[in-house]
Amino acid sequence: MLRQWCGLTPNQPPEKKKKMDLKEVNKAYDATKRKRSVVPAWKAEFPWLIVDESETLFCLPCQTVYGPHAETRQQRDIFRKRSQGSFVKGCQNLKHDTLVCHQRSDGHKEAQEKYEARNKKKGESIAEKTIETLNTKVFQKLKILFINAHALAMHCRPVSDFKWMCEMDEKKGLDLGSTYRNEKSCKEFLVAIAEITRLAIEDKVKSAKFITIMSDGSTDVSATEQEIVYLHFAVDGKTHCNFLGLVQCDKPDANGIYDAIMQAVKLPGIPKEEMMKKIVGFAGDGAAVNTGKKAGVIALMRERISGDILMVQCMAHRVELAFKEAMKQASLFIKVYVLLDALYKLYRIPKQAAGLKAAFSTTNISKIWPVRVGGTRWVSHTHTALQNMLRGYRAIVLHLSQDI
Repeated sequence: MLRQWCGLTPNQPPEKKKKMDLKEVNKAYDATKRKRSVVPAWKAEFPWLIVDESETLFCLPCQTVYGPHAETRQQRDIFRKRSQGSFVKGCQNLKHDTLVCHQRSDGHKEAQEKYEARNKKKGESIAEKTIETLNTKVFQKLKILFINAHALAMHCRPVSDFKWMCEMDEKKGLDLGSTYRNEKSCKEFLVAIAEITRLAIEDKVKSAKFITIMSDGSTDVSATEQEIVYLHFAVDGKTHCNFLGLVQCDKPDANGIYDAIMQAVKLPGIPKEEMMKKIVGFAGDGAAVNTGKKAGVIALMRERISGDILMVQCMAHRVELAFKEAMKQASLFIKVYVLLDALYKLYRIPKQAAGLKAAFSTTNISKIWPVRVGGTRWVSHTHTALQNMLRGYRAIVLHLSQDI
């Protein structure tokens, strides 16, 4: 009866639906589908939404927290994963469901909370209110500890001095408590102070149109090559010179020095491309490793950063090199220089120093010791060494005439 009601004969099977080819389906959809675009009402429904000129979708909180210029320095895998999200790099899927799914995601919710916390007015965030409820005495203790750590850094004192400085404060009647009074805590205080100082430098550099890098090499107590880097710039007519860091060089050649400088100039709060565009000058000494036109540091900067970077040689170094080159023509100067250097090295030996001390007593001459002939103040050091030798000449001759 059912087959008759459907209009089918008893022996006639129902017709099967024809399967359309996938290409035909896509072709038919492309012919009828509408071109998607951003709906103006989305911006009211999703306040976090950012749309650029090419109608690419971005999320303001996610870009701030997970983006390339994010203030956070998390290194967790989950942070790396979220930093590659479509609403951080740009989403082309112009569907309402896409926005709803993103708004419900855990990554967006966490970013939204952090973004709102950062943009709250002073005293409104939960963190600030929690801190305000802490014991005032704790803050006072931490303040003294931070001052001690800062004093060590400013006066180039070893971290090991931190402990006895705290003990001295206790003798003065200050209550510092029993925690954070060790070298490890002192290092943490110094890192926090350095971070705040670095952020202040970053804010100034962001306002500068052009910057100049100044660097010089040195060695530490382990004879490891180090590169000290400074940054020069001007903001609103006021010049600034800031220390960026003392970076270890893998090799004391042009590539090693260049890599050390780039490591020091790398500021987390400023994109690398923006920082490189600001560099217009490099100041260093007249050594070939810096001034070489083909393989020097300035050559690498012009090749990898900009061909318009100017090289400024240190005037003091240039005068020193010119002075030494001119003095090489005077044989008398060479002889006196070698003599002064030999006397300085001789009387650094304790036995010889004791003999010269006795000679000073014998000749009734005030003790005037031979000093180093070279140094950073190359003219002043040479002049002082010569004056000391002339004043103690009789005692030196008396000692050298003995069987030493």
